Parts: sequence; C-alpha cells; structure tokens
Amino acid sequence: MTDKTSPNPETTLPRDRELVLKVIPMPADC
Repeated sequence: MTDKTSPNPETTLPRDRELVLKVIPMPADC
C-alpha cells in the first residue's frame, strides 16, 4: 500500500475506498 507515495490513494486504488474513508474522513462522491 503506497498511499503515502501517491497524493490520491483513491485514484490509484478506487476499489479500496473503505481504506481511503478511514484515512481521510470525507463524503464519498458516489
């Protein structure tokens, strides 16, 4: 998981939206 390397982990790993939500508590666009 190189979420620290990429500025937008959700863009690199859109399937791991759950992880993104935990790291960045933001309202999902979907």
